[in-house]
This record gives sequence, C-alpha cells and structure tokens, in this order.
Amino acid sequence: YFGDVSEFFEHVALQFSSPVHEYSGYVVFSVRVVDRQRYLKVTDYEWLSEADAVTAFGIVMIYAAKYRADFVELPDCLTAQAMRTPLASYLVRSFIRRYLYRAKAGGQLEQEIGEVQLDMADNDCAFT
Repeated sequence: YFGDVSEFFEHVALQFSSPVHEYSGYVVFSVRVVDRQRYLKVTDYEWLSEADAVTAFGIVMIYAAKYRADFVELPDCLTAQAMRTPLASYLVRSFIRRYLYRAKAGGQLEQEIGEVQLDMADNDCAFT
C-alpha cells in the first residue's frame, strides 16, 4: 500500500550484535518520499544497554545519510541521543514529529502530558 501512495517506500529491519557476536538489539524503520521530501521513520526497536542505543542511533544516521533523509522521526529515547550528537543536525533537517497534536493550554492533555509515554509503535505512526 505505502509503495502505491508514495513516490518511494522501503521498510528496513536490522539486527546488531556485540563484537563477540552476542545479540545487542535491532532497529526497524521505513523510508518514504512524499512531495520530494524524504522521511525516515523508526517504527520499532530494542537494545540491551545505553551503548547499544548509541549503536542504534548510529545505524539510523548512516541510513538517513544513505537515503538523504530530510526528516527523521525517532522515539524519545533516541531523540535524546540525537541532541547529544553535534553532527546529526548536518545530516537531517528535522527530528520533529510534524503530525503530533500539541497540548491545548489548560486542557486535559496538558495536565496529563507527563504521564504519556511516547515509546510505542503501530508500524505506521511511530511512537505516539
């Protein structure tokens, strides 16, 4: 379906391991082009340590560069890693999830926003 409605669509799943070939984690993302804008969206992930999170972020950035992504959509745990990486801003124009609704001032969501965890994925709408 996504390949039919996008100029380009590809789904990528990568597993990575430690130097001694022990499982360390995986990252799944989609790449699509819509109106000449390239989007890389992480849709699922797992890692066993903070060092593995750094590896996952590096993998995502390598593929963002490979696909020349204009926008990269990350889970919050990788967004924090991205903000600590000076060169990331040179690779992509935005880490913002443009389609998220923002809390209305004084509204119920604003009161509960601290309880919302942005770390779930349904494989189409990442981590909302």
